[in-house]
Amino acid sequence: MKASIEQTELFKAMGRVQSIVEKRTTIPILSNVLIEARDDQLFLRTTDLDIEVLDKVKAVVEIPGALTVGANTFHEIVRKLPDGSLIQLIGDAGSNQLEISASKSRFFLSTLPKKIFQLWLLKNMKTNLLLPLKLSRGFLINQSLLCLQKRLDIT
Repeated sequence: MKASIEQTELFKAMGRVQSIVEKRTTIPILSNVLIEARDDQLFLRTTDLDIEVLDKVKAVVEIPGALTVGANTFHEIVRKLPDGSLIQLIGDAGSNQLEISASKSRFFLSTLPKKIFQLWLLKNMKTNLLLPLKLSRGFLINQSLLCLQKRLDIT
């Protein structure tokens, strides 16, 4: 995998997908983000087995590929890179490493192959529900809080 993407775009997308990743889990792959580079886009996917988040951003993809990497570590690295810089991601399935480089910075992260990242929700669900972010943020979160309040008898 080899792709280039602007730091601000990647940071925003990672902020959205890593929000459901738990820092401590009994299943290590659940703390990872699946990164797929294809069709001049970068697809970022995380899950906690109850919720799955998928985001895509435009990127220049030279070599398509997919791998998983620790979501929180990757998010922190992207956050600390200079704003607006061009980030190059080079993933090597053979060495299980992702190289992240931007301006004068270079990082290497251990990866796991895509096949280990089980997409439980897509396999087990008969129906997918796709909602625009504005609708889901307002309506679903408010309804979920209302249900939780009723269930816990919080007034």
